[in-house]
Amino acid sequence: MRVREVINEKYTRKLYFRYLGMSLVPFLFFILLGSLAIFLSQRYVIEELSNLSFRNLSQVQDTFELILSETDSFALSMATDPGFNQTALQVLGKEIRTLEDTRTYRIFIDSLIEVVL
Repeated sequence: MRVREVINEKYTRKLYFRYLGMSLVPFLFFILLGSLAIFLSQRYVIEELSNLSFRNLSQVQDTFELILSETDSFALSMATDPGFNQTALQVLGKEIRTLEDTRTYRIFIDSLIEVVL
């Protein structure tokens, strides 16, 4: 009986290693394929995010330059228009008490908002 157990054990071990070899090859193939897919997708995503960030920063820069140029033109119009300077001094120098002060203040603020937008 001992010989039969040794033969069964050798056969079982041989069968186990065959099964392990047959199942390990596809498993390693899928591990390699998955790792390659993860690596390539991460590389693509990082590249796309950097391109998107660069485009967004470029848009912010363009918008900021536009705001600065509009502010420059507004400052020039404020400096050259004596009526606007006088109105600004009146509005900013006293409290709003009358309906006319409120209207003047609203016109002044609307003109400032038009420059910003």
